[in-house]
Amino acid sequence: MAHPGSHGPQGARGIPGQAAFPVSTGEKEPERSEQMSEQETEILRDAFKFLKTFSDAPRLDGPDSEQYWLRAADALTAIGNKWRHHPLVEKVLVGIYEYLEIKQKELSK
Repeated sequence: MAHPGSHGPQGARGIPGQAAFPVSTGEKEPERSEQMSEQETEILRDAFKFLKTFSDAPRLDGPDSEQYWLRAADALTAIGNKWRHHPLVEKVLVGIYEYLEIKQKELSK
């Protein structure tokens, strides 16, 4: 099932076989893009580590729910402070946090 806004086998501009951006193929990705700064690369690594650490949200009514969200909030604060509230950090981590909330609500249905 395609996600809203996905363009299937055609790229965003309708060019067959050409993706709108390089989608991960599961192969080892390069350590750093030539277009991304080292800071951007490290910020995204921290965001990935955050998602990986907190991707298993407990049930909303579960006994571990409160502790989970307190640990997640502490981690977000630490990452934000590390990067001095860089706008990329704030946008990416807010999106991940909202995604985790959605995940938890789905799990708790």
